[in-house]
Amino acid sequence: MDISPFIQTTFGAVVGGAVVLITNRVMVRAEKRKEIQDWYEKTYITEGVDRLLAYLTHLSLCFLPVTEGVNLSEPDVQIPSEALTRIEILLGKEKNSVGGVEYLGVYIASIHKSVRTDENADSAINMLFQLIEILFELRWYVLSLIPSKVNRKNQQLDVSDFRERFESILREYYVEVDKPRKLMPSRIVCKDLQ
Repeated sequence: MDISPFIQTTFGAVVGGAVVLITNRVMVRAEKRKEIQDWYEKTYITEGVDRLLAYLTHLSLCFLPVTEGVNLSEPDVQIPSEALTRIEILLGKEKNSVGGVEYLGVYIASIHKSVRTDENADSAINMLFQLIEILFELRWYVLSLIPSKVNRKNQQLDVSDFRERFESILREYYVEVDKPRKLMPSRIVCKDLQ
């Protein structure tokens, strides 16, 4: 009795089964990775950067010179604090750093004051446009990294350049506008100011 056909059949079944198992595992992994990437984009871009961009863009309209019959008032919605928090999480914080991006909400509130009172309006609109520009660049950069770099929900992307740019314009605004009013929390250490 020749067992050669039996061995070939068994070997073929084992190899075929292994190929099916490996293919299924790879497909499940790819689906899970895609779900994580979609979650990351929704959490940090759609519900974070995009919401804050929409809000700041609407706020920037309040600085336009108004003509008769046109009523551009400041947004009647609250500052999107959840979006700010998502951006702060995305940008992270340097070790041993105090202040910076965490106080973005304070500056947006200060911009609101400038809209209502015309006090420091030029500085406020300049900072506002810089914030909008940086947020658009951050949005594009993160979206370009998600497909290749995001494998898990707590993935940290290297966005330190953006964090530094945010902190830089916040410091500039503080020096120009808020220093006399002391809106910036006193515990912030600005290396450039010392």
